[in-house]
Amino acid sequence: MSTFVPYFNEVEVEGLGEGTGNWEIVDLALFLKDPSAKAVILRAAYGSGLTPFSIGFRGINDEQLETVVLDGNTKYITACVSLAGGTTIQAKWRTQATPRIWISGEVHDHVEIYDTAVFYRTTEAELDDFIDRQPTPQGDDELSDISAVIVRAIISGSDFANFAIRERGSMLLPTPSAGVSATFWYVVGVDENGFYQTYTDGKNGFEFPYTLFYEVGYILKTGSVVTLLSPVDREPDVSNPDFAVLDLSAIVVDEGATVVGIEWYNENTGRQAIAKAVGSGAIAKQQITEFVPATQFVLLDDSRQIEYRMRDSDTLMSIWWWELLVPDAKGSVDFESLILPAVVMVAEILKVVSMKSEILEMVSMTPELLPVVNMGAEILETVSMNAEIV
Repeated sequence: MSTFVPYFNEVEVEGLGEGTGNWEIVDLALFLKDPSAKAVILRAAYGSGLTPFSIGFRGINDEQLETVVLDGNTKYITACVSLAGGTTIQAKWRTQATPRIWISGEVHDHVEIYDTAVFYRTTEAELDDFIDRQPTPQGDDELSDISAVIVRAIISGSDFANFAIRERGSMLLPTPSAGVSATFWYVVGVDENGFYQTYTDGKNGFEFPYTLFYEVGYILKTGSVVTLLSPVDREPDVSNPDFAVLDLSAIVVDEGATVVGIEWYNENTGRQAIAKAVGSGAIAKQQITEFVPATQFVLLDDSRQIEYRMRDSDTLMSIWWWELLVPDAKGSVDFESLILPAVVMVAEILKVVSMKSEILEMVSMTPELLPVVNMGAEILETVSMNAEIV
């Protein structure tokens, strides 16, 4: 199975009541499409009751204390949260109010999701600088096995705070004046030494890190997630009030790509900015907040297209990553992984038989050996001595 599995249509979590003001267990078992998922991607918005409305998500073992305030009844946030080996998360929302929460998809294979997210609180000395971060390999994993990390970020406070999450070596600049209260998640690559970077300048010069980073887990190189060193902007036309089809094939260059990770951002006003799979159903609560990024992952169709709705021409969309269905999208054979077993098998055959006629007789009796022998013949054509092979 793939690492990221977005739903064609989001699934709404039903049966939610008014908030208690405390972190509460929310069981997603009835709403997950596959309860073996390691993490879940959530989207949330105000539902009913008192405003201003605040909400937060965390894994059942996470130390996160922060919630965020949603500015407006139609605006949404997204988060990636560990399921910690089960089907439950924790959520907190304000009293006398009820949220709407949707499951956008799941996280499955070729990934290590921590039972407890790693919390990075930027120290006073680290403010206004890019800080190197490095995931901690779990079990038998090594840093060299890791290709990317999944990070949940929170702007929690009453003022603005610039921030960035990027692969080390990227020239990505901090998001300017990232707005008050937000939750979003990113997939970013790590460099050859396993490093990525975070940045925050605190609260308008005050020595307080309003941007908080929670490393949810890491992605292994056995998977097929492609991250961009620097995100690429895509400038779609305004599409309002209807959804329009958007072709991403010029940016998402791999023909086998099935999932894309995007970011929305608008410095002016919070307006409709949301994406969905081509042909999928209606989607509620479509607005982003001004100065606040919104991140999504979306199913691509066979032509690498999605649907989107965007009301403001000043809204920016950028492509951060995508995933292939299989390691080689074109279905070719990974000869590097097959060559050694093939050589060994050919060597064993050559130990038993020494004449061409005997080989042909063996193949006629055991047709299954023909592919092995053919591969061995191709290998032998490239070298001059059997000793060099063995």
